[in-house]
Amino acid sequence: MKVLLMTSPKNENSYFYMGEKAIPIGIGYIIGSLRNKFGSDIEIKFIDLYNGESFPSIENLILYDFIGLYV
Repeated sequence: MKVLLMTSPKNENSYFYMGEKAIPIGIGYIIGSLRNKFGSDIEIKFIDLYNGESFPSIENLILYDFIGLYV
């Protein structure tokens, strides 16, 4: 199974913008839980859009069985 997890991009105009942001603990917990449950049967990719990584193309998104976005 292939899983893609992403954060939302930085929005400095947002009411909730707090300056610097660390990796969300919840995503780290989900990644660890998935690896514990599925072991080598799962491939997890994490993209941090908040820190400027680029959004994958639509063609690449269809390669994943599950996509999660942390907002």
